Amino acid sequence: MAINPGNYETQMMITQFAGIDQRQGDSAVSLAYAYKAENVHTERGMLESAGGYEPAMPPLTAAIGTLARFYRRSIEQEDEREVFVAATLDGIYTWTAGTDAWIRRYPAEGTLYKDAWSYVTYETVRNDATVDVLLMTNDRDGMVIVYGDDLSAQKLEINMASGGKTLKFSHIERHNERIWGCGQPGEPDNLYYSRPYEILNWDPIVETPELGGGMIQQPTWDGDEFIALRRFGAYLVACKKRSMWLIRGTDPGTFTIEEVYGSDAPASAASIAVDGAQMFYLSESGIGVYDGSAAQLLDKNALYETMLLRAPGCEERAAACVARHVYYLALAVRKDAYEEGTIENNTIIEYDTIRGTFLVRTGIPVRSMYAAGGKVYFTTSTQPYQVFTLGSGTGYNGQSVHAYWQTGWIDLGGKNIQKSAFELRFYAKGETGATMTLTVETERKEKQKSVALYETGKMHKVRIANRGKRFRLKIETEGTQAWSIMGGMQINMDIDGE
Repeated sequence: MAINPGNYETQMMITQFAGIDQRQGDSAVSLAYAYKAENVHTERGMLESAGGYEPAMPPLTAAIGTLARFYRRSIEQEDEREVFVAATLDGIYTWTAGTDAWIRRYPAEGTLYKDAWSYVTYETVRNDATVDVLLMTNDRDGMVIVYGDDLSAQKLEINMASGGKTLKFSHIERHNERIWGCGQPGEPDNLYYSRPYEILNWDPIVETPELGGGMIQQPTWDGDEFIALRRFGAYLVACKKRSMWLIRGTDPGTFTIEEVYGSDAPASAASIAVDGAQMFYLSESGIGVYDGSAAQLLDKNALYETMLLRAPGCEERAAACVARHVYYLALAVRKDAYEEGTIENNTIIEYDTIRGTFLVRTGIPVRSMYAAGGKVYFTTSTQPYQVFTLGSGTGYNGQSVHAYWQTGWIDLGGKNIQKSAFELRFYAKGETGATMTLTVETERKEKQKSVALYETGKMHKVRIANRGKRFRLKIETEGTQAWSIMGGMQINMDIDGE
């Protein structure tokens, strides 16, 4: 917006609130975007407090490393069909909605080597009946199956007679009625697949190869290894840390594997999440996206400062999921460039895949994440025994939340023009006790005023006496009360040329 030098006052409008944009630095930001923002949402163009989080189910007695869920179609009671599964070093547990506690299912005695597992849902035949199952695996404990009929669990010995070996995958996926696996110890370039509909049989069939299992070898001769598999439409994507491979076909006679065009591949399996025709992940260079034709950075500089301060090695601890077309990525971000030591996940990046906007949450130490039924479930490093729901309640498990929206520097196209006598007009509402602080900062100083918000809503007019050739606005709250600004914001000011 340019200033007319003949006027002594002017106004600007923030017609809607969108997201964070750091692409062009802090002085060329569209009025719909913040240069920095934390713990807010902007759905339908409003600026509002982001939902908090609360416990979703009873706590466990051991730290949860992996959270999974499967649906039991054959169970008569509808409210008992959804089952959550938690993996700890102590064992594998299940919880059904409406019950009071988790039940340990595996192992009968002893403990596990790892609490990080890969898993898929499928079905098998048990006692002459089709049963929904959850298959879980890691490269130390091997494969475990949880049966949907009685929620019992047992270890599966996956042997490949043709190779004389026992298979222990770090990652599995279901594709075209086969189970696929990668991460077999000592085999960084191999991908295995089972026979169709047979989760225990991975051997090929010479006479009818289309009905057999087998192995695909894809070396890259650079020390890289397969770390993840993901279904992507009619195809299967096999991920290494520096390359991605697309597998086409429905049986061994038609399987083909080709390298995905592009340079950015996932740095960790836990950061990968698929939303329709897009697969998102954290790469060594930033957030990547694969759209079926190329793998590339989603937007290198939209969150320039956040990504610049990523903690070294944060990729290995990252966690992600997709819910309601939003990609949630939890990772560790340093306070500044000088912070050292191991940093746990402390930031959640939210990317709206429909609107193409970024937002950031802070203060949530996510350890693992899972999305189901449009909800995001997660555990934390500070309370690893508890499963929480993101967006539930208004506080962070009862704790106060600091939220703010800060624009970039604004000069309205007149770098020689003094702006003063700022007047902010906006309509807002908030729960009882909610207070909003508005700050106008210039190159000289900053001044602020606070206003009380009301549940019935009110049109506010806030005057802030400050003066400078450029300014930026900060909207800030602290507490557990929900609040929102609707209809944007009008900013009036006096101008004086030099």
